[in-house]
Amino acid sequence: MVNITGICSLIQADEDKLTVIGKQANFRSDKNIVAMLNRLRPELQQFEYDPNSEGELIVYQTNNWVGERRTESHWKGDLPENAAHDFLESTKEKLSNLGWDISSENTKILMLTNNVLAAEQGYQTVARAYSDSEDYLKKNDEYISFLADVVEIGSEAFNERKYGAMLKAFGVNTAGIKKHSDKQIWHDAMIELSTLRQNGTVGEVIDLLKITSKPHLTRKIEEREKRFSEINNIAIAERTDEDKKFLTKISGIRAIPFSEIINVTKYIDDKTLYSTKHGVKGAEFDNVIVVFGRGWNLYNWNQFLEWINTGNIPTDKKETFERNRNLFYVACSRPKKRLCLLFTQELSENAVSGLTTLFGDVIHSA
Repeated sequence: MVNITGICSLIQADEDKLTVIGKQANFRSDKNIVAMLNRLRPELQQFEYDPNSEGELIVYQTNNWVGERRTESHWKGDLPENAAHDFLESTKEKLSNLGWDISSENTKILMLTNNVLAAEQGYQTVARAYSDSEDYLKKNDEYISFLADVVEIGSEAFNERKYGAMLKAFGVNTAGIKKHSDKQIWHDAMIELSTLRQNGTVGEVIDLLKITSKPHLTRKIEEREKRFSEINNIAIAERTDEDKKFLTKISGIRAIPFSEIINVTKYIDDKTLYSTKHGVKGAEFDNVIVVFGRGWNLYNWNQFLEWINTGNIPTDKKETFERNRNLFYVACSRPKKRLCLLFTQELSENAVSGLTTLFGDVIHSA
């Protein structure tokens, strides 16, 4: 039996059934980044691809911020949302002044919680409307799927005057559009749709499409809208708990500003600076900024760094430590040349010492 420790788990298998393929010589990151990762996971020794490379490391902490930090259970010790945003913006400006190219082609900003990412990307209402982030991030919900994969694609094609691509996205046969009057009807409908995409809500867009059928709503959305209308016509006292739950959910979706659908679609299609840990798995970038805050009860970076510093990990917390270390490692291993960490969570002196153990003298006040 051979044990192989990986980034995320332990693999156990019979030796004659498992072939070990070494990856050390092909590691993506430059020298200083690899050295830091080897201090974090000494059992996973890596070697930089180019021995003459350097690699840039920089860490910013926000302990100098004056104000009341968040107290909610999963957010305890983190900055308020507006302050966290301001620190991220100032960090981007500092790095730009240091010569970083802060563009989506060369830099990825990695947010470790979807709620923080939604705030930065401008789709907070979308995130609040869905209890499961995969409903919108993976387009599991019928509304999101239709709006992102049909309405948005077709609308962008219209804006670029690619009318054939627009009709294809909408599933329309061009054979039925030959007369000038047909084209005028489509043009007018798309102009109205474009206006609502910028200034209206999801509900207003859906209501428009009920009238124009450009594009047609999907059968599932038509069924949901029909039920939504029927429940609205039932006296409040006569609505069942299931009716109320459905009404709340669809009302929340319909209230989303459509501009947020545009924002979340760009994020899903990887057309932005930002990502979550899921979005960069296996990916690599020249520059990476990782924002370490709260928002998830499974991860506490202050506690993790204190354990790094002391080495005293309680027996019943080893799984917790490994979970935090593995995500920390994955996040920090994405860049090829430059890595910056921004801690919006308040760090104890012990935790800062843990950071120094890993990164050396590159820790600054943000």
